[in-house]
Amino acid sequence: MTDARGRPAVAEVSMAVVDEAVAALASDRATDPFAAFYGPRPNNVSTFDSLRLFRALYPERGMGGAEEGAARAGAPRRAFLDTAYWAPAVVTGADGRAELTLTLPDNLTTWSAMARAVTTDTQVGQATAHLVISREISLLPAAPRFLVEGDAFTMTVAVRNATARPVSATVELDAMGLSLEGRPEQVVHVPAGGAGVAAWSLQTGAPGEATLSLRTRATYGGARVAGRDAVELSLPILPLALPEVSALAGSLGPEAPTATLTLTLPADAPPDLAEHRRAGSG
Repeated sequence: MTDARGRPAVAEVSMAVVDEAVAALASDRATDPFAAFYGPRPNNVSTFDSLRLFRALYPERGMGGAEEGAARAGAPRRAFLDTAYWAPAVVTGADGRAELTLTLPDNLTTWSAMARAVTTDTQVGQATAHLVISREISLLPAAPRFLVEGDAFTMTVAVRNATARPVSATVELDAMGLSLEGRPEQVVHVPAGGAGVAAWSLQTGAPGEATLSLRTRATYGGARVAGRDAVELSLPILPLALPEVSALAGSLGPEAPTATLTLTLPADAPPDLAEHRRAGSG
């Protein structure tokens, strides 16, 4: 980290490593720090109504993170994240340097490493670097984010060949929690620098979680090509039902210390999914 004259500077740096595919969907909302601190700004006033009613329902699922050791040799790729690293306040030394260590997820993509810095006397700056992660033979599955009980769908996977010669790729699918129609193994002929597609018909069963495991190995003229790939995906299978929410609003006090909310469950409500929850008191 150097100042405008090229001298080492002590600064606080925010560092983010993000999948560049995200930038293709939504632009970076952060502005140039120099424009934010020293650019012209309008003189205006804005207001916000904080009393507007708002309700959001979120599924009760944890936010999964990268599994330690998933990228080791022979293990399937299963940790797919949009953000690989985020450090909001890294302080450089007197030589203007700071060292960070991170483990990238299993995405085969281009990562953008974005740094924004500010010093105590409000000198600001930013820089971006790019890191490409690829394999000679790779799998790119196209699967839904979730499934519903009774769904039937087609699972497709693209086999990418980054070598300079055509290959025959054998692709295998293991589907736990799903019914598979046809053979689990397919052979795809992939041109040099191109891609081929394999597809399977699948049917969901009871609510729960399904696991899709894909593996591929490639050959050229009967000899194995250096490089193979394996991917593992977990998909939730949701029940064929809609949530129904009931709420009671009011106040409790010495004269009315309790309140009662009566819930009538539909006759066809799944018994293992019906529950009540106390959101608050007082």
